Amino acid sequence: MAGEMPRQPRLDYPGALHHVMVRGIARAPLFEDRSDHIFFLALLERELKRTGARCLAWSLMTNHVHLLIQTGTIPLAQLMHRLLFRYAARFNRKYRRAGHIFQNRYKSMLCDRESYLLELVRYIHLNPLRAGLVSSLEGLARYPWTGHKALMGRLPVAWQDTDEVLAEFSKDRNRARSQYEAFLAEGIGKGRHPELTFGDAHLRGVMADGGHAASGDREAHDPRILGGGDFIAKVVAKVEAAERRRTRAGKRVNPQAVLQAAARVAGVPVEAIQRPGKKPAVAMGRALACKWLVEDLGMQGVAVARLLGVTSGAVSQGIERGRRIEAEKGVAFDRES
Repeated sequence: MAGEMPRQPRLDYPGALHHVMVRGIARAPLFEDRSDHIFFLALLERELKRTGARCLAWSLMTNHVHLLIQTGTIPLAQLMHRLLFRYAARFNRKYRRAGHIFQNRYKSMLCDRESYLLELVRYIHLNPLRAGLVSSLEGLARYPWTGHKALMGRLPVAWQDTDEVLAEFSKDRNRARSQYEAFLAEGIGKGRHPELTFGDAHLRGVMADGGHAASGDREAHDPRILGGGDFIAKVVAKVEAAERRRTRAGKRVNPQAVLQAAARVAGVPVEAIQRPGKKPAVAMGRALACKWLVEDLGMQGVAVARLLGVTSGAVSQGIERGRRIEAEKGVAFDRES
């Protein structure tokens, strides 16, 4: 339509935290029976493992889905494409229908973890209570289609990362659960947080502290990002810098050069980091290779996993460790190549 703004590209990088929402077309149901829920969650588990991503909170409602996902080595877009495509294909076959089942493309916001992690966990897990599907926190703990029950220890969900969320409350597991439940109870009467919902009208100008950005501050109200002006500026700078590094590195190096640089820093043969091994020096070299191949050269995590003979999850862990090693040792691929 005339006057519509073009859609901006999604922002993503390994370790980014995303609030994702998927809605049924024309608000139609996405789940007709229990088997639909189970199949969706099985697909989600498969894609989390394949991409090295982590799910910190989730809620399956009648006609929409909320997910809180930290991306791994493979972009969120790839995870969501496979998840939604395969679910829609099965849904259409099962109910003998054709066409789209999801309304437009999924919505996502890259979120400031420090400011919004717990607020997002609470917002997502309280959805069934706000919608009247359950009437109390006790009922919510029995509701099968959110991650709340796993955080409360009622029913384990192997693929849900409960440790990280509970650790925000206490190192003691029982105390953490009690404090988490109290935190949810406090949120019941607070209503909806406009900054946690989707849509430019809600997000425009909203800052992490509840204030508003100056009207001329373009970076401070990016609708793709949930956070204050400083966080938004850092995200944009990080994404742009990563793109420049990938463009520059892609023109002059190949993966083998990255492996050689990582092996040189670790003091091990290149061959050692291309096969499983737990020796500290080998693990250091492999971690640097993961970080440099994905973030500096722009390779896909799956390709890096094949190159190094490890899983996508191991590549995600390697990237995080590689960042720490860079900071501790003052090394970087540009300086080592």
